[in-house]
Amino acid sequence: MKRSHIYNRLTDGTSFRPGPKANNIICTEWDRFWKVDLSAIEMHISDYADNGIIDNPIEQIYDWPARGNEHFRDRLDYDLPNSKSPLAPFIDLNGNARYEPSLGEYPAIKGDQYVWWIIHDE
Repeated sequence: MKRSHIYNRLTDGTSFRPGPKANNIICTEWDRFWKVDLSAIEMHISDYADNGIIDNPIEQIYDWPARGNEHFRDRLDYDLPNSKSPLAPFIDLNGNARYEPSLGEYPAIKGDQYVWWIIHDE
């Protein structure tokens, strides 16, 4: 999902821009929302539980902008920042602080649907 504008100039002169505050970030790449549904997460968990392999990758899960997502660049054609920031929340099953949906990890959400986006203040 694309937002309708890249940044807002507030009355105090502050600029808010899409994306994490990091070097080499192209804000227009981050000018979007990521949406994930509980039903997609449940299907992902079941897929992994049956044989320890994701047989049917779900776009919402694999595109999730969480730290260390090795699939992000291939799927969205730009990189996640190399940052200590966790970015989008996820369930880290092996405790290595890297999002690995191929190993059964999934977005951490509350409720039936979650929409995530990030902005920073220039």
